[in-house]
Amino acid sequence: MSDYPTLEELDVISTEEVVRYSLSREAHLDVLKIHYKRKPGSFLSKSKKFHFCRGLNHMGEPRGDVHCSPQHVSPQLLLAIEELRSLMAQRPMRKRAEIKNSIYEKLDNLEVVIDSKLQHLRKQLDDLD
Repeated sequence: MSDYPTLEELDVISTEEVVRYSLSREAHLDVLKIHYKRKPGSFLSKSKKFHFCRGLNHMGEPRGDVHCSPQHVSPQLLLAIEELRSLMAQRPMRKRAEIKNSIYEKLDNLEVVIDSKLQHLRKQLDDLD
């Protein structure tokens, strides 16, 4: 049996490549995003998103009206977070150089995106002439 059965249910099999995770909320959904450290040239995604519906807490009033408000976090999400915390606790802290390289990679990617957008906008301006 797997050490991380909930993650396995979510099809997170390469647990050794998980480097971090984040949580966010969209409307009545909780979003878990898992980030991976992939080998250069890998065709596998660098992250996966999982959406979990929140349970509703029903509160009746004397008139019989029912008000629903999102309250309960999905039990599967709670189990996944617990497994991710356990997984991350077993990892040594990333070295300063790795963190620095990661930031440089992100800056390089951002630079490419910005340059591409600037070229596109310049072409649009030139086409107006």
